[in-house]
Amino acid sequence: MTLTKYQRGDFIEGWNDCPNIFKLKNSTGDEKIRHEFDKLNTQHLTDYTEVLNKVLSLDYNNKISSKDLDLYKRKFEQIDLDSHLDFLLKILQQIYEYSQNKDKELQKKIKMEIVEYLTNHDGVSRWCSPLKRMITSL
Repeated sequence: MTLTKYQRGDFIEGWNDCPNIFKLKNSTGDEKIRHEFDKLNTQHLTDYTEVLNKVLSLDYNNKISSKDLDLYKRKFEQIDLDSHLDFLLKILQQIYEYSQNKDKELQKKIKMEIVEYLTNHDGVSRWCSPLKRMITSL
């Protein structure tokens, strides 16, 4: 049903449009917060890239071929980091930590966290499965 003007039958343009309640204003507080957020996000991305390269360069005892590692690297580069950056950073750091001390309890914990994340989030199997294979192969 379209709303029309009384008696003439002309359509009323934009009669159901919501008002724009968000007005952008240039305040120094907003810019400062945005700058701090960007700086923090950039730091997380830098940390993620460093840890990812460390984890991909680990010795997997010939259980994962270099071809597979290249494929995993491409998959990790295509991830929507806005949604999954914190989880990935934490898991990759734990995998690197496990590679240094080989604590079996830590390995179990990492596997469980990956499986839990895999079951609770959509569209992550593409890169969660390689994470699980990497921790299992160390």
